[in-house]
Amino acid sequence: MEGSRGVPPLVGVGAEVVALRLQEVAERLRAIDASLAALAQRQARAAAEWQGAPSDDALRAAHADAAARERELQAARSRLDEAERQLRAAAEAFQTCRDTLATDAADLRLPTTTEALEAVGSSLVRFGETLHTLLHGAPEVRLTATELAQQQARTQEAEADARQIAEQAAERRLQAEEAQVRLATLRESIGARVGELQQRLHDARNAVSEGERDRKGAEEALRGAGEARARGEQKMQDADATLQERAELRQRAIAQLQGFAATGLLSAALPDAELPDLRAPWTIEPALNLARRTEQALAHVTDDDAAWTRIQSQISHDYGELGRALSALGQQAQADTSDYGMVVSVVYQNRPERPDRLTARLDAEIAQRRELLTARERTLLENHLQAEIAAELVRAGLAVHIFNQRTVAGILDMIAVLGGMIGAGDKAAALIGDLERGLADIRAATGTFSRRPRVYFEEWDDPMISAIGWVSELIGIAGGEDCFPELAAERAAKGRIVADPLEVARRAPDIVIGSWCGKAFRAEQVCARGGWQDIPAVRSGHVVEVKSAEILQPGPAALTDGVRRLHTIVSGWAENI
Repeated sequence: MEGSRGVPPLVGVGAEVVALRLQEVAERLRAIDASLAALAQRQARAAAEWQGAPSDDALRAAHADAAARERELQAARSRLDEAERQLRAAAEAFQTCRDTLATDAADLRLPTTTEALEAVGSSLVRFGETLHTLLHGAPEVRLTATELAQQQARTQEAEADARQIAEQAAERRLQAEEAQVRLATLRESIGARVGELQQRLHDARNAVSEGERDRKGAEEALRGAGEARARGEQKMQDADATLQERAELRQRAIAQLQGFAATGLLSAALPDAELPDLRAPWTIEPALNLARRTEQALAHVTDDDAAWTRIQSQISHDYGELGRALSALGQQAQADTSDYGMVVSVVYQNRPERPDRLTARLDAEIAQRRELLTARERTLLENHLQAEIAAELVRAGLAVHIFNQRTVAGILDMIAVLGGMIGAGDKAAALIGDLERGLADIRAATGTFSRRPRVYFEEWDDPMISAIGWVSELIGIAGGEDCFPELAAERAAKGRIVADPLEVARRAPDIVIGSWCGKAFRAEQVCARGGWQDIPAVRSGHVVEVKSAEILQPGPAALTDGVRRLHTIVSGWAENI
């Protein structure tokens, strides 16, 4: 009995120790619960931040990081399983101690022998060891929670992993609450939570699988976008290559056009064309404008094989005639062929000169000489020379016939008379027929004009002399109207003087044509005359030149080259109104 009375204090001390340790476990579990609650809040913020993440690049990086976190989670799960195993072992030991205490408390029957008390003491020791094991398991749980928090911080942008960790944190919190309320049923509660955890882990794996499928779909879309981008870049490179090739072709075409213009052939074909500076490489804009003007000016030119053959034959014939004429004067001509055509040079004063440049040079010399004489003095001198020459021929016993035609009909009559005089009446008649048909064709071509432009033709600038009779008629045939028809009937130049320059402005010509006999026409000087700025021709830029050799000689040239030149000018004006 004495041995029996000594046992209860031992039992009471052991129960007190157990109670203290259980209280300590409860406090630590509450601390774990608070940590888990804070972790849940961080997880919620992480999920919200993940929802607001806009970048696909960040999502792909998150998937890659999630895969790494998955591997870390597997390692953490293994450690958790080990902790749970240790927890189950501790729970079994605790249950054994509890059953023993429950039995002793039920019947208060204590052993009376020292061996039995030692057995009870051994049980209490085992119980203490069990509690010690449990206490060691709690830091392992805290360590696992800490690792889980670190893992959550590294995977803030991964939605699936964040949800999984949140579920695990909630499960831990439920386990802690269950341990506080029903420590006696720890094994069952832990078993239920493990099953629930396994189910949630299974759900998390499914979520990860879905995320992986989404990632693969996003990668596939990214690959498709990359391929489309590659195709677009290839098309852009092809377009750039085509653009570069066409730019090179355009540059070569510009260089060829500039080279052709440098030969002087373009200026000879289109005297009115304004060429860009030949000393500097041309850019696209002036070259394109020149090409368009050239195409417009040559639109009426026939370019079939028959025309080409005829032109080739005419060039050969004209070159031969030029060579013979120059040889008779002690001069010679030479022809240089190139990719742009044939350029004829006249050897003048032992130096080859292009015909257009030589013409300009001689025109300048003639102009300088003519400027020494007034219009009246030239008329008197010409009449005096003609009279003197005719008198000399008469005194020499030669028949003399003087032509003084001033109209188109007079020119045709002169050709007929001259043909009869030299025994070429049939050829003269054929030539007259050709000339009349040519004039009729030009007159018919003007029928499409909406209105006929008023034309001021200036034969001389100081004093201002208007168009002579046949020029006025040719203006009408070409589709225009002479501004001074009343002066055209005057045979002498002094009768066609326009005394008041403002009279031209009052008659408002649509076209101004200059053909200063023996002197280069200066359109800028004409446009700068006082009171002429509002003339329609000046405002629209229709102030042009016709070479005097084409129009001011009352012969076949005026009825062919001259009238065609006038028609080209009038047609150009009609197309722009």
